[in-house]
Amino acid sequence: MGTESHVETQPQRSLKYTAVPEGLWRAGAYFVPSILKKRQSHHHSAGLPAPGLSWSSLAAVVADEVVLAGFKITRDPPTTEAWKRIATEVNDALGCFADNGWIEDPAAYHRSPSVPTDVVSTPLTRWEALGLPWEQLRWSSDWLPHPDEPGHDRWASYERNTRGSAFVLRHRDNKARHWALVLHGTEQGRLLVDQKVFRARHLFQELGCNVIMPLLPLHASRRSLDGEGTGFPTLDVLDNIHGIAQSVFDTRSILAWIRQQNPVGISVTGLSLGGNIAAVVAGLEEPLGAVVGLVPAVDFPELFRRQSPKAMRNSDAFSTLHTASKQLHQVVSPLSFSPATPPNRLFLLAGLHDRLLDPVVQAGRLASHWNTTNVHWVERGHVTHMSGAQLGAVIDEAVEAAVAHHVEATARDQTAT
Repeated sequence: MGTESHVETQPQRSLKYTAVPEGLWRAGAYFVPSILKKRQSHHHSAGLPAPGLSWSSLAAVVADEVVLAGFKITRDPPTTEAWKRIATEVNDALGCFADNGWIEDPAAYHRSPSVPTDVVSTPLTRWEALGLPWEQLRWSSDWLPHPDEPGHDRWASYERNTRGSAFVLRHRDNKARHWALVLHGTEQGRLLVDQKVFRARHLFQELGCNVIMPLLPLHASRRSLDGEGTGFPTLDVLDNIHGIAQSVFDTRSILAWIRQQNPVGISVTGLSLGGNIAAVVAGLEEPLGAVVGLVPAVDFPELFRRQSPKAMRNSDAFSTLHTASKQLHQVVSPLSFSPATPPNRLFLLAGLHDRLLDPVVQAGRLASHWNTTNVHWVERGHVTHMSGAQLGAVIDEAVEAAVAHHVEATARDQTAT
């Protein structure tokens, strides 16, 4: 990829000024009869329910388009120099990943975590705790890319990212409890918002669960103060892969810690980006009590291609980068792993009007890969699904399934002995 090719891949900053009006125009075009009919046919051929037409679906599409516009306004595209660096890293990574056998065996890319030995708990008394006995756990996250991986030194330079963190609600009666582990989405990781999205108060007080919400890498307090490593998902391919890989490692580390707390089963629920992490974790871990993907991201290269300006994604340079990125992302793709958790304890919730993550390409593919019938399609979008009663109902259903499985397994073990 030469300099001219890199320029082709860089969208103009003027796109920021047109982001909102173009988003509203797309929201209107979404319901043009011929376009809606084509979309319904596309869903039908993929085995998904067809999206309908209603005032709530219009609100869902508008909300998603506004969020997309916000991302375009607040996130700067890579500079020409950054594109050169990304392309060079990707090219080098293709050789590195192939030589190490990671593309053929994605599980070999991931290191097995150990139980964190330096966990420190601090009670939270801030107003965001909303009167609940939240604690914050902190521990050392020693995950780093493999020494010979492109992007290793840059990732290692994100110093604030080396500290694992999780918000925890736990009962202090020494009674064995179910642990509900929930993983937030992109640009989340804030206690006030996340506890409401995941219905933490309900899980804790009404279902009697212990609740733990890990903070994903490069989010909130793990984000660099100097603006370096400004978060992921990102078009910076190796940073994106490393962000997912460390998220998986940190989640598995905290799972190892939970298993020492005498849990009555463990459910893992992830939203959007968190859904991707939950699905990869499920593919690497022993059977879990239940796994839930809420509007899960499944294919990040395809997401980036779909959300990029047409002139950018149609360029030869971007096409070359996209093809290479898909190869590399296989090591962190949920579709590369078959979960040990059986299909009857795998759950999905997805919006038929999702404008951020195409339901056919993303959640639809994961549902097929998981071979589960516990798929809940809702007439909502990526944003508005969070306000629906179905989200809480699916999480509750997963907790109940996990607890029931734990009770049955314990009874079988006692009978056997």
